[in-house]
Amino acid sequence: MALAAAGGAAVVQAAGTSAWQGFQEAVARWFGRGDEERERVELERLDRCAAALEGARGGEEGERLSISQQGAWQARFEQALETLSDAEREEAARTLRALLDARAPTGGVSAAGDGQAVGGSVDIRADHGSAAARRASVRRAGPVCAGDRACGLLSLHGVHHVSNALAAAAVAIGLGADVEKTADALSRAVLVASGRMEVTDRPDRVRVINDAFNANPDSMKAALAALEAMADGRRTVAVLGEMKELGAAGGDGHRQVGRLVAASGVNVLIAVGSADAQALAEAAQEDDPRLQVVSARDRDHALTLVRDLIEPGDIALVKGSHSVGLEHTAVCLAQPAAAAEDR
Repeated sequence: MALAAAGGAAVVQAAGTSAWQGFQEAVARWFGRGDEERERVELERLDRCAAALEGARGGEEGERLSISQQGAWQARFEQALETLSDAEREEAARTLRALLDARAPTGGVSAAGDGQAVGGSVDIRADHGSAAARRASVRRAGPVCAGDRACGLLSLHGVHHVSNALAAAAVAIGLGADVEKTADALSRAVLVASGRMEVTDRPDRVRVINDAFNANPDSMKAALAALEAMADGRRTVAVLGEMKELGAAGGDGHRQVGRLVAASGVNVLIAVGSADAQALAEAAQEDDPRLQVVSARDRDHALTLVRDLIEPGDIALVKGSHSVGLEHTAVCLAQPAAAAEDR
């Protein structure tokens, strides 16, 4: 998510500057959402971040810490947004954009919605546009080109990471970072949170994608696109839990994801949960009658079912709202010992 990437970059950029105190308080209020105790906790977290960055200014150690902190704060912004209902998420996103715009220095950097990041005189995009990134996404997210010469290849899975990387590159280069070093840093970027496109290959060639930290219609769409791109002819299994806190849009949101499952060419769908999961399953089956669809009551039932249905060489995506608990299902499925049991 480009907005979360911009937020993570802004935290690192503002730390230690004269604008830090006001920015820190505004970010803490955004996370707190009226909860004074939560706001206090975020203030302390931001203080620790600023202190760590100040203590490691300059050199490779400082650069690594800045990248790590930026990624960690990006993940926190993403997590905060994903736990909200659609209406709340839209309002929180508007508030965060306004906060970042108000605190951005002259000539600051923003991320556009088409996969490019721009700011001041900086203009950075994936080589030949996002279509090229999609074509290269069978195994990795795609080429990231900083300027005309320096290119790197993301080791993260999912083309949706490209726009995040471009936003980070725009911020770095806009602040004077070396183009080649920026591309190299992006090439070395690693996951900073579990359950987010976390890929494990079992001895029986089953590949498990644990993206079960949380879910909403947009992140489901991104995950299914990654599953389709990574399949490369392999049979695909999608273990999808309900998306909580969608409010009145819940039914439509789940039916939308069901249609995406069918369009993505998934071979086996395990829908986990109750009424909303059933709506997802029915929409998928309606759009693709050949799709094998089964329903699971909960995370443990889902694990039993996927172990019965999975075959050597399959690629399985596990994703749902945090409260569904599918992280447990994904972790158990990914364990090497599971390969012997899944026969």
